[in-house]
Formats: sequence, structure tokens, C-alpha cells
Amino acid sequence: MFRLLNFKMLLRNRVSNLKLISSWKNGKTSNLLSSQSVVSEDLNDYTENPNETPPKSAKVVICGGGVQGTAVAYHLAKMGWGKETVLLDQGKLGGGTTWHSSGLIGMFKASRAETKLAQCSIKLYKELESLGLRTGWKECGSLLVAQTKDRMTMLRKMKALSRSRDIDCDLLTPEDAEKLCPLIKVSDLKGALWIPGDGVGDPYELCHSFASAAKKGGVTVLEDCGVQRIFNEGGKVVAVDTAKGMIECDYFVNCGGFWARKIGQMSEPFVKVPLHACEHYYLHTKPIHGLDPMTPVVRDQDGHVYFRENEGRLVTGGFEPVAKPAFEDGNIPETSEERMLTEDWDHFHILLEGVLNRVPTLKDATLERLCNGPEAFSPDCKWIVGEAPELKEAGAVFGQVMGYERPSWFEPDEEYDDEGDGSRPYKIAYTNTFSKPPWFDKVNEEYSACREAVGLSDFSSFTKIDLWSRGTEVVDSLQYLCSNDVNVPIRGIIHTGMQNTYGGYENDCSLARLAENHYMLIAPTIQQTRCKVWIERHLPSDGSVVMSDVTSMYTAICIMGPLTQALLSELADVDLNPKYFPFFTFKKLDVGLASGIRVMNLTHTGELGYVLYIPNEFALHVYSGLVEIGKKYGLKHAGYYAMRALRIEKFYAFWGQDLDSTTTPLECGRGFRVKFDKDIDFIGKEALVKQSEEGVKRMYVQLILQDDYDQEVDVWPSGRETIYRNGEYVGATTTTGFGFTLGRMVCLGFIHNFDENGNQQVVTNEYVMSGDYEVDIAGVKYSAKIQNYFVAAGMKTVGIAAAGGVGKATAEWIVNGAIENDMYELDIRRFLGLHNNRKFLRDRVKEVPVFMIVFTVQNVFYDEVF
Repeated sequence: MFRLLNFKMLLRNRVSNLKLISSWKNGKTSNLLSSQSVVSEDLNDYTENPNETPPKSAKVVICGGGVQGTAVAYHLAKMGWGKETVLLDQGKLGGGTTWHSSGLIGMFKASRAETKLAQCSIKLYKELESLGLRTGWKECGSLLVAQTKDRMTMLRKMKALSRSRDIDCDLLTPEDAEKLCPLIKVSDLKGALWIPGDGVGDPYELCHSFASAAKKGGVTVLEDCGVQRIFNEGGKVVAVDTAKGMIECDYFVNCGGFWARKIGQMSEPFVKVPLHACEHYYLHTKPIHGLDPMTPVVRDQDGHVYFRENEGRLVTGGFEPVAKPAFEDGNIPETSEERMLTEDWDHFHILLEGVLNRVPTLKDATLERLCNGPEAFSPDCKWIVGEAPELKEAGAVFGQVMGYERPSWFEPDEEYDDEGDGSRPYKIAYTNTFSKPPWFDKVNEEYSACREAVGLSDFSSFTKIDLWSRGTEVVDSLQYLCSNDVNVPIRGIIHTGMQNTYGGYENDCSLARLAENHYMLIAPTIQQTRCKVWIERHLPSDGSVVMSDVTSMYTAICIMGPLTQALLSELADVDLNPKYFPFFTFKKLDVGLASGIRVMNLTHTGELGYVLYIPNEFALHVYSGLVEIGKKYGLKHAGYYAMRALRIEKFYAFWGQDLDSTTTPLECGRGFRVKFDKDIDFIGKEALVKQSEEGVKRMYVQLILQDDYDQEVDVWPSGRETIYRNGEYVGATTTTGFGFTLGRMVCLGFIHNFDENGNQQVVTNEYVMSGDYEVDIAGVKYSAKIQNYFVAAGMKTVGIAAAGGVGKATAEWIVNGAIENDMYELDIRRFLGLHNNRKFLRDRVKEVPVFMIVFTVQNVFYDEVF
């Protein structure tokens, strides 16, 4: 401890006289990854014209000249829109967070979408270097080290996942890790994961290379030109008022970094961008003699730190367990000098300890500077990409990256301590293990009640939307939006998808026809914003169809199990015999003297039962009645985990985990819900007809792990595990869970049919059923059996880490109206209004930076989106 404190005092002394801020010279910002104090004026031939004025009109205006904004401009120029694009920055290009970024480029991300973007970016940076455009790209690889058994399990799961993500990586012993990076101490390590294709880059150089290429492609680049107001008419952006004049435009792209939230408030209505800045530290040493320039990036996730080599120096940073919010009043300074924060050695201490533990020789190095620069984070620590929901064609929002309470499981009364006033202490769901979870027995009891007696669950968070019209306009609109036939009898319910032009799911929902011209839509929780926006943009512009979000108006209680009809009959005022109230129909009932209860004969889990949509003022009364009468029927409260187990066994796919905007109904056994013969053609029909004729190239399956897997001792699957058929890779799992009736672990996922060259072929029934399957869980392959299989109706059965990728995706959306790869995990429409609340963001930002550490151990199971 003495040496650590001594080093800390030494660091204090050496930085006391250093000016830890960006210097502005000749109109340029210095780059903290460069040893030069001033960046060359002719960097990649990029030059600015301070007297340049903006054009009066353009197709696209991009706000923000950082690496994201310049990447969007670059790709638009490549797609032929250069002369119709304007890039603005309130200061100098790269003057936001770009100039002090660490430049780490790793392709292994938590989601498939993020991984694809990172891989696309690396490919692009290599291409730019080959063209003579400097990016600072160096393929030095990255080394992820594990101090604990759980972390090592996570690395083994990543290795298993790497096959489906097309990532080359290897598990290493501590000794092998030391050979790759002699700097690190390995005596406390369990192992490591080596990813040779990772590397580093220079965000500042990359930013200017993008800008240079974009300008050559015709893009107008304006520095010292901030956005003052965004004008819209009829829900569409029409113009942007800047410090140098007005620009009429068709698209506005918000790449404002941690100013993005403020920029969103410049339009009416506001575009909500839930971002908040927090302090982020980088420690820079002076040159270290003999330091290998190809030293890999080392990420010690248990120690919260990382480091890389940079021009003979070491740059180290990290993500502390509890971060410090910056600019808590919401006012972010415009200049780099004002934004630079004072170093807090007490707060940095945990990171200092972590890096000194991993690199003991660092105590002998000489410090050059400690940089405390603000970084912006979203509530879930993912990037924000997509079309803003508040405005039509308003633009994309970029950044670095929900809130209903929902019971996960219920604990018996005896497990609660008496608070003295009869209340119970608040408990947060936890898993904290890769093996059999601590809640297993409780969830088993809840599951059994749903199958054998009565289970009661809270479905209030589900998205609930009413749609109506004076005439039949609402029917015609929904026929266009939905692939199923919505023209069902009054009080009928259908399940349908809303497809995009590629046939993929934009929404997966149930529709109850309340009247001739009135429907109620029920959709997953996470789709509330996304669903509303998709529908709104495809409704008649004359206002003939009205949409109202009634999610907060109704409490939704689901009762399921074989005794639910008997239970509800004691409280309802009508005969619930299936002859009069059949499955998949709706009735408005009086329940326990409470009127206006919308009761639907379905459960979303495949069990018998009902969902009661209760006006909030009657919710407690109805709930109390159900619980009281339910005692004699063995009613138990059932949490989300029990619901999840039920739907997995029933082979029910959920949007957001099994389904996304690239998944079609024909691929997941839902072809019977696609009505090609409707009078009104629906969105995506052409693509689905083509797929029906040609055959599908991936198929949704249910795999049951066999006797060589023991759920008591083996690592549990948690989704994204690699699937093998006859020893060859064919796909990956999407959702997994224990099947309490089957008594085995169940894995849902998609399989492909690859030829010897890796090209996808039609997946046939014979192909699926003839193979021998295995699922790779944390490096161990377990045998699996196809349990349920559906052939899609109509198919032929004989059928900087990511700036370049994000820029490409945005340009594709602007030019083509769609993105090639699915981005639902990053879509800005995943957020609700509360996520833009400043207090929520300030409190949340204390927690989320630590999730920058890839694949945290805590709650790796069951953090699902429905």
C-alpha cells in the first residue's frame, strides 16, 4: 500500500503543473493520442474555409463533426448524395469527445447488431488505410483476462459464441497470456481470451480522413457553425437555422454526442435523446523504453481497467463501479477548455489500483498526464441509432451507449422480515450465477400452479393501443399494416405481425376487435414507442384513423390454469362456458361489481386462462377479489420467470429476442398467420411471396438438451449459444430456459443450411429432422434433439468501435429507406419518455458505464424485453 500511495503522490506532483486541457492553435484541436501538440494543417488534405456560407437548401444536414457525423457524411458521399449533404459543427471537427477518446476497436460486443457494426468499421478502416487515408488502425489484437471462475466461464461462453459471430478468438492459459503480453501479472488469473482481429485507431485522424473524403465527394463542411433551431411542418423537418444562416432540408441527422439531448430540444416537438455525461479518466505515461508497438489491448474486466500502447507510451483507462455524473445541471460547455474536468484522484483510486495490480512495472513509469474528459452514456449503455419517433423522417440519433416494475418471482411470507408496520422490504431480482439459479424452486412452484391450478401474473407493462375511425378506415389501414387478416368478427382476436418491406417483423401483436370500427392492440412492453411510431407513419394523413396509447390507463392481470374458468365465474356476471366465450375472443364484463373490464380469453403463454384489462380505479378491487376467491383454487402469484418458462416450452417466439426486423413469419413457423389472398396488399407481401416460392434459408427450431447435460451442475445456457448439426456450425440459440414439464433444458434458435463454401441454401423439413444436434455451452458441446418443428406455410419443402458501421447504416436508411442489418437493439424507439428525464439519466449514468465491460456476469439470464 505504501508504494501505491507513493506512486499516487508522485502522480499528483507530476500533473500539478500540467494543463490538462485541449489547446487551440491555428484553429485546430490537439489530439490526446498524439504526441504532437498541434495537428498538421494539411491532415489528409482536409482544409477549412472559415468564410464559407451554407447552401440555402440540401437534402441532408448533419449536426456534429465528430467521428460519427463525419462517417455519415462519408457514406452519403459514396452513395452519390455528397453535393446534397451539409456537415455542421459548432466548433472544430473532432472537438467533442473524439479528440480524447482511447481509440479501442473491439469487434466482440454484447449484441449481434453491435458486433456487425464493429466488424463493418474495421473492414472500412483497413480500406481507408489502403487508399492513403490515415485512421491510426493497428491490428494489435486484444486480450481479455479473467481473475474469477465466473469471468472465465463468461470467456468460454464468448468463445462458443464466436463461431456464430464470425470472430476469430482463442482461450489461453495464464502462461500463454503472459507470452502475448509480458507486461501483465498472471499469478491471479484463471485464463484469458485472445482476439487477434481487434485493434486500435486514432479517432481524431479518422474523423479528419472521413471529412476529407466526404468533402472531395461534394459534402459541404462548415466549422464554427452551430445549430440554433430545427423547423418542422406536418411532423417533418423542413429547415435548420444555423449560426451562418438557414438551410432548408429533407433529413436532419443528430450526431451531437453529449449535446444530442440539447439538440433534440431545438425542435418542436422535442426529440428525446436519453443521454447523460459522466467523468471518464485516461492515464497517459511518457515513453517507456522497449515497449512493443504491437502490445495488445488488455482488458481486465474484474479490475475495471484496460490499457493500450500508443506511440511508445501506455494509455490506461477504465469503468469504475460507480461513475460520477458530469454537468448535472444539463448545461454542457461549448468549448473544449470549459469541458475539461478537474482530476479526482480519490475517485480514480480504484482504477489506479486495478492497473497497478495488472501491470506492476507501471509504478516505475513517468506520468505525462491524467485526462478527465466527459463521456456520454444512454440508460442501457448501448448506442442509439434510428429514426426519431417524434418526427417523421426527422433523422437519426447517435451516441454511445426501460421503466415498469414487474415481478420476476415471488418469495414466501416467511422469507420477509417484518418492517414493524406490516409492510415488506423492497427486493430486487437477482441471478448472479452461471449455473442453477437460486430462484429455481420458487419459479417451479409458480409454474406448477399455472399448469395445475391457477397462476396470477401482472401483464400491466404490455403495450396497449386503441385504434378507431368513423367508418371502416381503421380496418383498411390495419389490413395494409398487418400480414394477417384483421377483418374478423366483432369480439374476435387475432395474432399478427406487421412486416417491413423485406418481410421482417416491425411489430408482433394481438388485435381485439371491440366494435365494427374499433380495435385494441396488445404488444410487447419494449415495443411501446416503436409500435406507435410504425403505425402512425402508415395511417392515413387525413386523420380519419385515430390512435390512442392507453397503456397507462389499464392494469392488466392474467390468470392462467385449468381452474381459471371456475374462479372467474364466481366474480363475473355472465356464463364463461367456452360455448359462449370461446378461446381467442373478447368480452367486456363486470367483475366483482367493477364495470368495463376488457376480458380476453387468451394468456400469451399457451395456457388456458384470461387477461383482464382493468381501468386503474377498479384494479385493486378486482385483484383483491381474485386473490380472495382464488384461495380455494390454489391460486399462486406467478412472476415473469414462470411466464417465460411456459412460453419456451410452448415454442412461442417473442419479438426482441427470437424475432427482429430481419425475421420473417415463414422462417419462424408463422406462415399460417400470413394471408396472401387479402383484398388489400400488406407491407412486405412481395418479399414474403418471393420467399414462399424460393424457400427459407433459416428455420426457427426448439432443441431439448439430452442426458449428457445436468442442470444441477452444468453451466446454464442463456441465449446466443452455437448450434452444431452433424458436427458443423448451423446457427445459434436465441432464448433458453428450463422446461419444468419436460424436465430438461430447452433452447430456441435458428438453424441454417450452409454449403461447402459457406453459402446459405434452402432449409427443408428433411434437412432439419435428419441431423444430429449439439449446443455449445461455455465451451462444452451437449447433445440436443429437435422437439417441435414447423414448416412455414407456402414454402418449398424441396425453401470508433463502430463509427464506420453506424455511418453506413445511417446513410443506407437515408438513401434507401431501410437498413440492411437489423438494428432493433440499438433503435432509439426502445426508450420511453421517462428515459429522457434528467434526474433519471443522472442517477442511471452512475451505474451504466461499468456495463461497457463486455458481458458482465450479473443477471446474464432472463433480462428479456417482453
